[in-house]
Amino acid sequence: MKKNLAFIILLVSVLFSACEDNRMEGMMDDQFYLLKNGDYILKAYRQKSLVDFEVSIYKSGMGTASGEVTFVADESVLSNYNTANGVSYKQLPADCYTIDNSTVQFNPETVSKKVKITLDVKKVESLQGIGNKQYAIPLKISTTSGISVVADKSELILIPEISGGIRPNSEKLLWSKSLTEMGISGTDHFTASFAVTSSYLFVNSRNADLKYFNKLTGEYVGTIALSFKGSLANFTIANDDKDNLLITNLRNKNDGNPYQQLIYRITGTGDPVEYINSSHIYPNGRKLSIKGDLDGDALIVSTIENSSKFLYWTVRNGQLVSQDPQVFETQPGTITWNLFGDAMPRGTDISNGFFIAGYGTLPGLGYFDNQGNMVSKYDLKNGELDPAAGFSTQALDLTTFNAATYLAVGTVEGTLYMNGRLLDVTSPQNLSLNPLDSYLLAFRLNKFGCNNNANMTGDIHVKTSGDGQTMEMYVLGTNGSIVATQFDCKSED
Repeated sequence: MKKNLAFIILLVSVLFSACEDNRMEGMMDDQFYLLKNGDYILKAYRQKSLVDFEVSIYKSGMGTASGEVTFVADESVLSNYNTANGVSYKQLPADCYTIDNSTVQFNPETVSKKVKITLDVKKVESLQGIGNKQYAIPLKISTTSGISVVADKSELILIPEISGGIRPNSEKLLWSKSLTEMGISGTDHFTASFAVTSSYLFVNSRNADLKYFNKLTGEYVGTIALSFKGSLANFTIANDDKDNLLITNLRNKNDGNPYQQLIYRITGTGDPVEYINSSHIYPNGRKLSIKGDLDGDALIVSTIENSSKFLYWTVRNGQLVSQDPQVFETQPGTITWNLFGDAMPRGTDISNGFFIAGYGTLPGLGYFDNQGNMVSKYDLKNGELDPAAGFSTQALDLTTFNAATYLAVGTVEGTLYMNGRLLDVTSPQNLSLNPLDSYLLAFRLNKFGCNNNANMTGDIHVKTSGDGQTMEMYVLGTNGSIVATQFDCKSED
């Protein structure tokens, strides 16, 4: 019996030892790492004062060791990153952010700890402005506790970018009314353009006097008599950045003979005054755009049919430089439209370039420099505005709101729907980004119906309020409705 008992004790001891060895098999020593590592763009809305960003430090392994981890900025990390990626970020000054708990303690059973980084939004904006990425916070974890650090998961390049523009999710429907509800025909295709000033929305119907409405409610206010009205006489209306309007006639013949283009100006709700009287051979007048202030500096643009050209007039110090327009042409093979094209200056001088959209032989939407070269192009197909599927993108407007620049794009879908969207073109090169990425696509209006808009026409405008706190986007679909959407840039703090 004693021999049997000794054998049993030995067997149990061996089995117990074997179990212990199996439990530890495959286990690693404790080690630290960052769950989020590499580079990360930290976006912060400029209306906030501070933005918090949390980083998780993890400890994996057998869970048998204690240790202390430091999480600090390291200039060598940024230097290596710049060299490896061919960039030249500068290290963000230490007074632009704080790191809470830069030293954290881990007990054997502790799996993770969070470290909070707080960004001073105003200080970063003062350094690099809006929409730029010039500075970075190069962060690294290290320890002297004997626990190893996973080398390729120990560094984080935090790149702050301050965004302006509309406050996220601030959009709200102001009003939506059919043309019939506004006392305008919804079936004759005569209403294809409108204009917006600080207080009013002016709806231009060919061969009719000019009706205007409260821009925030859509309620009728009054009518301006147009002594020159006619089917082709008051064809298109446009507004400047202040309270001035221009109305042009349509010159739709192109037989080589000069024709007269008449453009009338309206200030406020006053009487129309002849502003431009020019003879030239170009068929134009379907689209008209103004950038700037007719009482200061401005560019006036009118696209030419069946081409890749437009006419423009220059205004300096409130004076029209010449009654005769100049011609701007895009480089061959970039964009060509039939009847439907629109061009919107980026500034009051052609050196700032133009946003141009057209539907026809070679449809497209792009940003062009002052030599007519396409610098950036919007992907209409992947942006779900494919011309091959019957989308006609041919209405543009531009405004700056809360330090961001927005391009409003109006598109007719087939003959029955109108679309509108806002693109963030603070950098014109943004236009070439993923067309549905939120970085570019700031807002997308649900399509609304038109009553057989067979001419495939519409119009779009954006207007910033005088106090700079709100912005409205208005979209018109011929034989349909006008939809007004408002945005704001109120503080999020």
